[in-house]
Parts: sequence; C-alpha cells; structure tokens
Amino acid sequence: MILGLTCLVGVASHSTAAQAQASRTWVSGVGDDANPCSRTAPCKTFAGALPKTLAGGVINALDPASFGAVSINKAITIRAVGQEAGVSGGIGFPSITVNAPGAQVNLIGLSIDGLGIAGTGVQVTAANQVLIKDCEILNHRGGDGFGVRLSNGLETRVTIQDTTISGNLIGVEVAATTALTNVVVMENVLLDANTTANIRAARSASRVIMRRSTSIAGPIRIQNGAELRSFGDNAINGTPTLTIPLQ
Repeated sequence: MILGLTCLVGVASHSTAAQAQASRTWVSGVGDDANPCSRTAPCKTFAGALPKTLAGGVINALDPASFGAVSINKAITIRAVGQEAGVSGGIGFPSITVNAPGAQVNLIGLSIDGLGIAGTGVQVTAANQVLIKDCEILNHRGGDGFGVRLSNGLETRVTIQDTTISGNLIGVEVAATTALTNVVVMENVLLDANTTANIRAARSASRVIMRRSTSIAGPIRIQNGAELRSFGDNAINGTPTLTIPLQ
C-alpha cells in the first residue's frame, strides 16, 4: 500500500512538472522567477523562464529591463523586439551560453552588454543552428573578451543578421575543435573597434561567410587553414591582416 502511494505521488509530481511548462513565456523587469512566467505573471530573468518553457518554445520580453545571463540547453527562441532587453554576464563569464546539442536557438532583439567585465557575449559550444538577429553585442573585455564565439566538435552554423558587434576584444571567433565544420554567416553586420580582431578564425574546419557587412577599426585574422568567403558586397575600413577582397 505504501509502495502504491509512493508511485502515485511520483506520477503526480512528474505530471505537474510537465504541465508547468508552456510553449510561450514572458519576462518583465517587475516580474518574479517564482511566477509561472505567463503574460500576467511574468518571470524576472531569462534563466528563470527557460525551465518553464517547452523545448522549441518562445520567451518574450514585456518591457525594457536587464534580464541577467542565461545558459541555454535546449531549442528555444528568446525574443525582445521593440524592447531594450539587456543581457549581461558576471566577471569573466559569458552573457549567453548555448550548449544545446542538435538544437535550433534564436536570439532576437537583445542588447548583450558585457559592461567591460563579462567574458563572452554569445558562447556556442553545442547546437545545430543558432540565429542572432537585430542584436547589439558590446563591451565584452573580461577574460577572453569575445563578442560571439563558436567552438564545437560537431557541425554547427551560426547566422548573424542585422547586428552590431563593437567594443569587445574579439568580435567574432570561429574555432572548430575537430574536422567537422563550424560556420559563421554574417549578413548586414557592423564589426567596429574590437581591439584584438574584428574577426578571428583558426583551424581548417572554421569558415566565415560575409554579405553586406562592414569591418571598421579592427583587424581580420584568418589562420591555420581557416577560410573567409566574401560575396563582394562588403566594406573594410582599417588595416586587415589578410589579402582577401571584401568589397
């Protein structure tokens, strides 16, 4: 009898946890992570909303606020179109980490500001595809100081669109860890004053593809068999460290 009761309690607890997840959740500067993250009872941080959102779901920002750092472990869209949705990591730590093997992750409309102390804006260590759109990724100068860093042992594509990456130590780095290809595609991206390099790609499985993008006041470093492909509609203002035509 006691065993049966224990099983029933276990089933009920599992059911309650599953029901607590929603396909769409919300965060607000006046929210509380103890809330269910509904529109009328939003959470306060992206990290608080993530476990309450189904894989493949959407987290929306209701108002301008700082929503803390977040580590993403499943397919998700974080969307803050029309809001000043801030994301910032602690000293030397990433603002956003994507460690979601095989998943699609979308980051849309975010202000990812390292405030001079966070280590990386968006660190991608595992995913199938990541979309970064309508974002600004600024001032990551703690630790390694990357704006966006892709370093994965499996094939991964990161697409960056309509985004400014500025004031970091390195704007975009692609560093494949195996022979499987890591690709960053940039379209209408401004890379400005990332002091060590606007773009750095190392190792032969690392690829960078640029379209309608601009690199200002920072070098481009393509090393150790990595590859940069341009469609001839980019601009560079500064002293590059390679001789690939970008215009």
